[in-house]
Amino acid sequence: MITPVFLGTVDKHAEVILQDDDEFFAQRVSLIGKDIELILRKRRSEKSLEQLGYLFGVVYKKIGEDLGYGKNETHEAIKIELASYQDNNGLVIVESVEKMSMARLAEYIQDVIEWAWYERGLTIPPPKKVTTE
Repeated sequence: MITPVFLGTVDKHAEVILQDDDEFFAQRVSLIGKDIELILRKRRSEKSLEQLGYLFGVVYKKIGEDLGYGKNETHEAIKIELASYQDNNGLVIVESVEKMSMARLAEYIQDVIEWAWYERGLTIPPPKKVTTE
């Protein structure tokens, strides 16, 4: 089951104003008599589906083909290479793509593309020149 997410704002009187109040009402009606969980938080900067599709469907795919890895193996290996650091305890911390902002993810994708060029001699096509099958 897909959990619906409702977007909106909180006005100066602390009133919640939803972008799709009708759908929220329909969801409430469907849950009459049931226990619910309601989470209210500041909206996170979301990564676009286009960014993730390009990263996994083009960038990691091309690198993985060169290395002989699948997309997920490539993802984990490249994150360790390009999105990790050593903390004060000497442990290696690997950044989560899931927790990256859109801007940070764009920077990471560019880092991966540059790594592919300099370390493997691979040319990754830019997103606008990619056609999907």
